[in-house]
Amino acid sequence: MEHTNFNTAQERISWVDAFKGLCIVMMVWGHTGAPGTAYIYLFHVPAFFILSGYTQKLDVKHPFRMIGKRFLTLFVPYFVINEGFFALYSILNRMGLYSYVSDTPPTGFVQNTLVFLQWPQAMSPLGGATWFLLVLFFAQTVVLLLQFAFSKTKHSHRWIFLSGALVMGIGWICIERGWLSRWTLDLGFFAVGFVVLGMMLKHYRILECKVDSRTMAPMAVVTGVLIASFFFKDGLVNWPVREFIHPLLYLAGAWSGFYLSYLFIQYAHTAFVPLYGLFQKIGQRTFSILCGHFLTLKIATLLLALCGLAPFDALKQIAWTSSCWWLYEIAVSVALCWGISVLAEKNALTNYLVNAKLPKRKESVK
Repeated sequence: MEHTNFNTAQERISWVDAFKGLCIVMMVWGHTGAPGTAYIYLFHVPAFFILSGYTQKLDVKHPFRMIGKRFLTLFVPYFVINEGFFALYSILNRMGLYSYVSDTPPTGFVQNTLVFLQWPQAMSPLGGATWFLLVLFFAQTVVLLLQFAFSKTKHSHRWIFLSGALVMGIGWICIERGWLSRWTLDLGFFAVGFVVLGMMLKHYRILECKVDSRTMAPMAVVTGVLIASFFFKDGLVNWPVREFIHPLLYLAGAWSGFYLSYLFIQYAHTAFVPLYGLFQKIGQRTFSILCGHFLTLKIATLLLALCGLAPFDALKQIAWTSSCWWLYEIAVSVALCWGISVLAEKNALTNYLVNAKLPKRKESVK
């Protein structure tokens, strides 16, 4: 297979957006419990971290400004979004509707907030995927600091790669021993390795020039099938609850899934242009889909229940996993999040809350 040239900024961004779109759809797919979930859980989280590293940039003169921007677009939204979901649960409780969406005893908004501030992993059930924002913030912050520390050294990328691998190893030790878990720093350190891998893929043009797809693709298929079939049979990899297979097996499986997805996107770029364009548009809305799809999956289930096609008890699940409606739920969930994201762009505040987009700074006129 010939590799598409992604040298220019516009083409590179197009490819990354399409890849993100594919990954976010697979993430929603995995949360519905649909067929193929084991294969999706094998690599979809590392794929986002790798893509983050692929697009990682550094302003050498203002590194802490970049960290501050990520604080505002990742760290702050994590708390704001979960607080919003806590408020929604409190409203449902006051309306007498809480028992339709949860089997757990209701707790007040203030109590949920106090627990959340003391233990940031105590997310709202509707914000079950937002842990990724906190982990991504810590991982990107560490990588930015590594970039800044080695920016003036010879072979800086090699030092960043080696340091990132070391931090990843420290993260794994912390995960194994339960250290630094309160603020997900353990997961953040572990994710650094994937972010740095993405940086290396871009810097050395490994995907475009240094990997023979005729050899790598069959190896990736065999590796992915073997790992997903034999090592995932007792449960899935679950980052928030620290359920992992052996790290070397996980790295192999993550790379296999990532590379096969890369080939798929590259093939779609030429053979299925409308599909590629759809994934590209979805990929530009990953933040809103990540944060909102638990809610929109419930809305999709509610529509089925109102039509008599699903029991109302199904609202207590993330999605109606015992049904054959998973494709419908994925489509409706993604479409609702996409629509809300588009509407939110019309106002600076809603654009920040829904899309994590900061208002553009006005340039001073001299």
